[in-house]
Amino acid sequence: MAEKLKTLTYDMDGQEVTITVTRTTAVMDSKRMRLINEGVEAKDDDPDVHNLRMYQYPNCMCCTTAVTGLPWPLSFEDFANLDGGLESAWFNAAVKLNPHWYAQTEAGEQAAEKKPASKPI
Repeated sequence: MAEKLKTLTYDMDGQEVTITVTRTTAVMDSKRMRLINEGVEAKDDDPDVHNLRMYQYPNCMCCTTAVTGLPWPLSFEDFANLDGGLESAWFNAAVKLNPHWYAQTEAGEQAAEKKPASKPI
Protein backbone atom coordinates (compact mmCIF):
# COMPACT_ATOMS: atom_id res chain seq x y z
CA MET A 1 0.00 0.00 0.00
CA ALA A 2 1.18 3.53 -0.77
CA GLU A 3 2.68 5.61 1.99
CA LYS A 4 0.22 8.11 3.50
CA LEU A 5 2.43 10.22 5.79
CA LYS A 6 6.04 11.33 6.09
CA THR A 7 7.72 13.34 8.83
CA LEU A 8 10.89 15.20 7.87
CA THR A 9 13.44 16.32 10.42
CA TYR A 10 16.01 18.81 9.19
CA ASP A 11 18.85 20.63 10.94
CA MET A 12 18.71 24.21 9.70
CA ASP A 13 21.77 25.98 11.11
CA GLY A 14 21.51 24.20 14.44
CA GLN A 15 17.74 24.56 14.71
CA GLU A 16 15.66 21.41 14.32
CA VAL A 17 12.78 21.74 11.88
CA THR A 18 10.12 19.03 11.74
CA ILE A 19 7.52 18.92 8.97
CA THR A 20 4.72 16.37 8.57
CA VAL A 21 3.46 15.86 5.03
CA THR A 22 0.51 13.68 4.06
CA ARG A 23 -1.35 12.36 1.06
CA THR A 24 -3.92 14.98 0.14
CA THR A 25 -7.66 15.03 0.53
CA ALA A 26 -9.94 16.68 -2.03
CA VAL A 27 -9.93 19.88 0.06
CA MET A 28 -6.12 19.87 0.20
CA ASP A 29 -5.97 19.45 -3.58
CA SER A 30 -8.36 22.39 -3.88
CA LYS A 31 -5.99 24.48 -1.76
CA ARG A 32 -3.12 23.46 -4.06
CA MET A 33 -5.09 24.59 -7.13
CA ARG A 34 -5.98 27.91 -5.45
CA LEU A 35 -2.31 28.56 -4.63
CA ILE A 36 -1.28 27.65 -8.19
CA ASN A 37 -3.89 30.06 -9.56
CA GLU A 38 -2.62 32.79 -7.24
CA GLY A 39 0.88 32.05 -8.54
CA VAL A 40 -0.27 32.40 -12.14
CA GLU A 41 -1.72 35.82 -11.33
CA ALA A 42 1.37 37.02 -9.43
CA LYS A 43 3.53 39.57 -11.20
CA ASP A 44 6.98 38.18 -10.43
CA ASP A 45 9.81 39.72 -12.45
CA ASP A 46 12.14 36.82 -11.67
CA PRO A 47 11.18 33.58 -13.50
CA ASP A 48 12.76 31.47 -10.75
CA VAL A 49 10.64 33.15 -8.08
CA HIS A 50 7.58 32.68 -10.28
CA ASN A 51 8.38 28.97 -10.70
CA LEU A 52 8.80 28.56 -6.94
CA ARG A 53 5.47 30.34 -6.33
CA MET A 54 3.60 28.20 -8.88
CA TYR A 55 4.99 24.74 -8.15
CA GLN A 56 7.02 24.13 -5.02
CA TYR A 57 5.09 26.44 -2.67
CA PRO A 58 1.59 25.12 -3.51
CA ASN A 59 2.73 21.49 -3.36
CA CYS A 60 4.37 21.92 0.03
CA MET A 61 1.67 24.08 1.62
CA CYS A 62 -1.38 22.03 0.67
CA CYS A 63 -0.30 18.72 2.20
CA THR A 64 1.56 19.86 5.32
CA THR A 65 -0.25 19.04 8.54
CA ALA A 66 2.30 20.01 11.22
CA VAL A 67 5.44 22.16 11.47
CA THR A 68 7.83 22.88 14.33
CA GLY A 69 10.85 25.14 14.15
CA LEU A 70 9.35 27.45 11.51
CA PRO A 71 6.50 29.96 11.60
CA TRP A 72 3.25 28.33 10.51
CA PRO A 73 1.46 28.96 8.29
CA LEU A 74 4.54 29.89 6.24
CA SER A 75 4.27 32.90 3.94
CA PHE A 76 5.61 32.64 0.41
CA GLU A 77 8.36 35.11 1.27
CA ASP A 78 9.52 32.94 4.20
CA PHE A 79 9.29 29.81 2.04
CA ALA A 80 11.36 31.46 -0.71
CA ASN A 81 14.14 32.13 1.81
CA LEU A 82 14.32 28.59 3.23
CA ASP A 83 17.50 26.56 3.05
CA GLY A 84 17.49 24.84 -0.36
CA GLY A 85 18.05 21.40 1.17
CA LEU A 86 14.98 21.75 3.37
CA GLU A 87 12.82 23.03 0.52
CA SER A 88 14.00 20.19 -1.72
CA ALA A 89 13.31 17.47 0.87
CA TRP A 90 9.87 18.96 1.61
CA PHE A 91 8.92 19.23 -2.07
CA ASN A 92 10.15 15.70 -2.84
CA ALA A 93 8.16 14.24 0.07
CA ALA A 94 5.01 16.07 -1.07
CA VAL A 95 5.32 14.81 -4.65
CA LYS A 96 6.19 11.25 -3.59
CA LEU A 97 3.08 11.06 -1.40
CA ASN A 98 0.89 12.61 -4.11
CA PRO A 99 1.88 11.10 -7.47
CA HIS A 100 -1.60 11.81 -8.82
CA TRP A 101 -0.58 15.47 -9.27
CA TYR A 102 1.62 14.55 -12.20
CA ALA A 103 0.16 11.27 -13.43
CA GLN A 104 -1.12 11.18 -16.98
CA THR A 105 -4.74 10.25 -17.40
CA GLU A 106 -5.43 6.82 -18.84
CA ALA A 107 -7.16 8.43 -21.84
CA GLY A 108 -4.11 10.64 -22.46
CA GLU A 109 -1.79 7.63 -22.34
CA GLN A 110 -4.00 5.70 -24.78
CA ALA A 111 -4.10 8.65 -27.19
CA ALA A 112 -0.31 8.93 -27.09
CA GLU A 113 0.02 5.21 -27.83
CA LYS A 114 -2.35 5.42 -30.84
CA LYS A 115 -0.73 8.52 -32.34
CA PRO A 116 1.18 7.54 -35.48
CA ALA A 117 4.88 8.23 -35.54
CA SER A 118 5.75 11.40 -37.41
CA LYS A 119 7.44 11.00 -40.78
CA PRO A 120 10.56 12.97 -41.59
CA ILE A 121 10.06 15.75 -44.11
